[in-house]
Amino acid sequence: MVSKIPQKTNWDLQSNVRYAKTAEEYGFEYALTQIRFTASYGAVNQHESVSLSQALLHSTERLKLIAAIIPGPWNPTVAAKQIASIDNYTNGRIAVNIVSGWNKSEFLSIGQWWLEHSERYRRSNEFIRALKGIWTAGEEGFTFGGDFVSDACSRWRMRQN
Repeated sequence: MVSKIPQKTNWDLQSNVRYAKTAEEYGFEYALTQIRFTASYGAVNQHESVSLSQALLHSTERLKLIAAIIPGPWNPTVAAKQIASIDNYTNGRIAVNIVSGWNKSEFLSIGQWWLEHSERYRRSNEFIRALKGIWTAGEEGFTFGGDFVSDACSRWRMRQN
């Protein structure tokens, strides 16, 4: 059910920075940036989660951000590099929340195929395994092949900092 309570917050970056700083000031350790590609339940102006997380991290000192990512629209190699870069810039204050998705019309509207519930979770499982493999690959690199995530990760190595 969608809340009918009028929205009392703003979506602009300045407001989001203020909310993040307030959360940090009151002792919150983590905040989640959610992901939607199309508007729903009043989220007309929702930001993309990874870029918003990075902006908020650069405006805070201790708060850790959890960026929601949906497998399918994101390639795991690109996501791994984005998150690892932000992790490096912010001294380890970024994490990910892999969400399998639920809104069929949203997937279809951005050119993604729709998978039934169990298949979406299977794709998320592969995505998580690919991220972990990329992030922990040694000099020998990492190769992954699955039903949803394929050779996109093949022979990929991340520079260790």
